[in-house]
Amino acid sequence: MSDAIRKLLLRQLRRSVGIADEGGLAALLASPVDASDPAWQSFGRGLGDFLERVSGSYEQYERDLALRTRSLEISSAELTAANDKLRHELKQRAAAIHSLRQLISELLPQHGDNAAPAEPASDDIAVLSRRIGELVRDSERSRRALANQKFALDQHAIVSITDAQGNITYANDKFCAISGYARAELLGRNHRVIKSGLHPPSFFDDMWACIASGEVWHGEICNRARNGHLYWVNATIVPLLDEHGLPEQYIGIRTDISDRKAAEAIVLQAKEAAESASRAKSDFLANMSHEIRTPMNGIIGMTDLALDTDLSAEQREYLGIVKASSEALLTIINDILDFSKIEAGKLLVEDIPFNLHRLLGETVKSLALHAHAKNLELICEIPPEIPRHLLGDPGRIRQILVNLIGNAIKFTDQGEIAVHATLLKSREDVANIRISVRDTGIGISAEKQELIFESFTQEDSSTTRRYGGTGLGLSICRRLVELMGGNIALESQPGVGSTFHFALPLQLDPQPQLEEKISLDLTGRRVLIVDDNATNRRVLGGLLAAWQIESASAESGAVALALLRQTDRHFDAIVLDAQMPEMDGYDLARRLLLEHPDLPPMMMLSSSAMRGDAQRCREAGIAAYFSKPISGEELQAALGLLLRGQVGAAGQGQPINRHSLHERQRPLAILLVEDHPINQKLACGLLTKWGHRVTLASNGSEALAHFAEGRFDLILMDLQMPVMGGLEATRRIRESERQQQLQPTPIIAMTAAAMDEDRVACLAAGMDDYVSKPIHIADVLEKLAAIAGNEWPTPAAAAFDYRAALQRADQETVRIVAGVFLDTWERDIDRLRNAAAADDSPLAERTAHSFRSSLACFAADPAIALAIRLESRAREGQLLQLNDEIAALEREIRTLAEHLRPLAVTDSG
Repeated sequence: MSDAIRKLLLRQLRRSVGIADEGGLAALLASPVDASDPAWQSFGRGLGDFLERVSGSYEQYERDLALRTRSLEISSAELTAANDKLRHELKQRAAAIHSLRQLISELLPQHGDNAAPAEPASDDIAVLSRRIGELVRDSERSRRALANQKFALDQHAIVSITDAQGNITYANDKFCAISGYARAELLGRNHRVIKSGLHPPSFFDDMWACIASGEVWHGEICNRARNGHLYWVNATIVPLLDEHGLPEQYIGIRTDISDRKAAEAIVLQAKEAAESASRAKSDFLANMSHEIRTPMNGIIGMTDLALDTDLSAEQREYLGIVKASSEALLTIINDILDFSKIEAGKLLVEDIPFNLHRLLGETVKSLALHAHAKNLELICEIPPEIPRHLLGDPGRIRQILVNLIGNAIKFTDQGEIAVHATLLKSREDVANIRISVRDTGIGISAEKQELIFESFTQEDSSTTRRYGGTGLGLSICRRLVELMGGNIALESQPGVGSTFHFALPLQLDPQPQLEEKISLDLTGRRVLIVDDNATNRRVLGGLLAAWQIESASAESGAVALALLRQTDRHFDAIVLDAQMPEMDGYDLARRLLLEHPDLPPMMMLSSSAMRGDAQRCREAGIAAYFSKPISGEELQAALGLLLRGQVGAAGQGQPINRHSLHERQRPLAILLVEDHPINQKLACGLLTKWGHRVTLASNGSEALAHFAEGRFDLILMDLQMPVMGGLEATRRIRESERQQQLQPTPIIAMTAAAMDEDRVACLAAGMDDYVSKPIHIADVLEKLAAIAGNEWPTPAAAAFDYRAALQRADQETVRIVAGVFLDTWERDIDRLRNAAAADDSPLAERTAHSFRSSLACFAADPAIALAIRLESRAREGQLLQLNDEIAALEREIRTLAEHLRPLAVTDSG
């Protein structure tokens, strides 16, 4: 029994029997037992055994307690370890919940849930689990959608992915199918495995420079399949950027365009065949035009010269018929050629400087004889507010006027034809001008007016039989007006007359040529106008008022005599109409001369000039004589001479006339380059008659020799000549002037060619202008007057207006093509130079042809002409002579590019 149990037992015995200590207990056990009491004897005998069993129980208790204590110790250690484990797991759980909450917060905006609910902030596992489940489902839907899109893309597109070095990391089935490679053969290999070799290295340099900078690249590439077959794709290469903004992968998405390329090749072949046929047709038309116009130039020109000599009435009648028939035939030829060009879409319009006042005056004047032959008044009214110096196509405007005025003369038997210009509105750089041609002819019925501008249409078939004509003129006029951005209209009443209006937007010339002005101040001078036609009186009065000249008018000779008899009515000059009823202008002049010895100078205006008029003028004391219509410039110049007293006394000397005004211009030294004997005689006769000095050369080689010996004011150059043609001679003259730093000599082409390509070739060779054969005297006089009066356009003033040309071009085509052209033209210029240096004629010809086609989209005539010339020279193998032309083409394209950049479409990728 342990000491602890024994002590416990002893304490319990003492309390039970009243024993104070352990010694008392021992004495009690040792004391003799009262044997008289059997119970006590039994108690005494069993007490020791009882105590032993109690002690044994206690010992067993102690052992059990020890075992329980050890078990508790073990359980406590295990519980502590479990608590530590739970605490650690709880910490991990809290960290996981925090991570999940943060992940959900990041994922919600990516799934389009910008207004995320407050639930992700909760630590509730159920809430987080629900949100994660939703995100997983969304992700799965996105994955399926992406898979579907990839499937759809794979069905349509050829897709590959490469690393930053171009090594293939993914290729879809279509890529494998079109290239002929298995996927295992492609993965890990560089994309160069399908390189065709068709593109130059610069092509791929540009592509890599684009995508390496992080930009999307678009283009068409030719690839080579495993079996060597070439195929074309339209490719988009998209760089995938890393966190630093640098490409780490490239995705290439392509579509097979081999069929389209094959179709384009067929179309190109057909186009080239059509262009070849068109060129053949154009060459035929040009050749036929030249062959027809050359003899007609001789017929009409020599007839003009013959009519200017002394002839009998019968001879004059016959020659007049010859001239009228020739001009009618020429009109038909011109209509047919123009109509052919319109139908072929090759009719071009220009934007060059011109004087509208002079153009209207000269055009009306050139038709005056036809009007006067029918006793018609032909009137031209140009108000002073109409701008003089404009940019446009004077040749086409003249063509429209000639057609409309010619029709008016044709369909009018009596009365008048009036040409009137009106300024509709004007901006800082554009004037909208309407030109009207009014007649008092047969008129046109309302139901026919809508059809009158259609091809081959006249008022009715009887009109064709009576008046003749092809019925093409008005159709051509309408197309010309529309090409120049204007409109044409008609007002007419049968039996009363017709008025044709056409309105054009014309740019103001930013560099107008200064014109010599009459130095005499005419302000306050008084002029008497005598004319029975009210329109004539109004037009002349308006011109005089613009120069601050006062005027009075009289509708007959009797009224004029009454005005002059009034002592307080003094006039400085009198303008008379030759044809008036009761008393014509000559009778009136003679009456005035008899009644007024101090009569002011008189000017006669006649609408029916005849031989012998000069003698009649001298006899009637007329100081100046002009056929109607007189232009404002002629009237102003003649009045200046009259009022300055630069004429002889009445009846003495020759009256001032249109030719004498021209003769007052300085004589010109002219080099005439012409091989045809008839044309030589005609041109020399006319030029000499007008007071100019003429040097004759029969071909371009002779012209160069004459040019080397001395300077000329003007060169008139035929195009088609033996030994050396006019274009080559012009190029060499311009080169000589550049080398010697000489001022360019005006060179005017004289051509029987009718095609616009010929006109472009003339300008490209360095010519300044051209006149068409048969030569019209009015055209030549106008150009000679401009040169003699120092009004010839300088090279800067005559520069081509690319801005206006781009406005005329098809705007959608310009918008689409401009960007590509601006990106590639400098590279193509380099290719052209390299081809010339390498003596590669086919490459030079193809490149020049490509330029020609591209430039045609922009209506860039000078650049087109240079490209045509380069193409021709390359075709002929003249590569050593291309450098100057290439430099000239580069200069023209740089000028074009400045106007083209604002119009280009920018690709956002």
